[in-house]
Amino acid sequence: MEEVKILELTEQCVKFFQDHCYTESRISKYKGLWRTGIIRYMAQNDIEYYSPSVGAGFVSTCHFNSTIRPQERERIRSIQVLDDMMELGYIRKRCITPVYHALDGEIGMEMEKLVAHLAKLRRSKSTIGIYRLHLSEFLAHLESRGTEHVTDIRESDILTFVSAHPSDKVNIVSTLRVLFRFWKEEHVVDSRFDELFDTYKVHRKERIPSFFTAEEVMRIEQSITRSSGVGKRSPSYYIVKSKSVSTNLGIVVEAMFGRLPEGTPPEVLYNRCDALLRLQRNTEPRLFELACENAIRFERYSYKFIDHAIKSKCLGILDACRSDELDAPPEHENIRGVFC
Repeated sequence: MEEVKILELTEQCVKFFQDHCYTESRISKYKGLWRTGIIRYMAQNDIEYYSPSVGAGFVSTCHFNSTIRPQERERIRSIQVLDDMMELGYIRKRCITPVYHALDGEIGMEMEKLVAHLAKLRRSKSTIGIYRLHLSEFLAHLESRGTEHVTDIRESDILTFVSAHPSDKVNIVSTLRVLFRFWKEEHVVDSRFDELFDTYKVHRKERIPSFFTAEEVMRIEQSITRSSGVGKRSPSYYIVKSKSVSTNLGIVVEAMFGRLPEGTPPEVLYNRCDALLRLQRNTEPRLFELACENAIRFERYSYKFIDHAIKSKCLGILDACRSDELDAPPEHENIRGVFC
């Protein structure tokens, strides 16, 4: 097994951290974990060279009353960093070791036959993994009840195991049904469990559809809080808000709501009011005021009219206004048809 001096290995790790932009505080954290952890452990046990087996020995001491606290988890991570640098030449961001659910003992060997049978049927790895997980849990349940042989399995063992998994009963029952059906075909068990699985039903929770009457919907709408940006919207809200930013805009908005046909909900104008307020924020104030004044003059209370007026700098509208203000031509007698 490869061995290396612990200080040289930690220096390699620090260089890797620096090259990959780890923060100085995190690098200092690792140095402290090594100094008070593996380096002290090796000094106490007169170990000169580090190897993964030495790290595993130190990890076995990283617990507090058989539990692993966050500080112990940090020490374990510091050992994983050393092992990665030693074996891979780089440090992984995550060190995940897949859990293998062993099926040991006489009952476990019979369960392994089912797993091999599923593999022959070309079941996916994820499906087989779920079966192995459920089978290993069932095996542990049987061992806790002192059941070591397949012939000793009772219905109570199955029922207590299923009841211990209230949130996953459907999948648990399905796995056990496949297991005992396979064992019956292989003549491992007799047919004494057939009635149990034929009659056992997993009751799914039913959702009762809910509905509301028109009166109930009205009460719900009236109970909505007006403190949020959506809940507080109303015609009066937009009129007050518009007048607070521009008097002419307030007149336009008030006229928009006043001209709504009878029976039309005011909500249809909310987005238009939001658009006018946004247009006011993004437009030069004098130009926006002039556009609103002309909307009032011509009674064109719409976003489209005001937007076009702003884009044209109100030039066409100003020309029309000036033509109205010109003096009328002088009055004179009709001289048409008069010969000089």
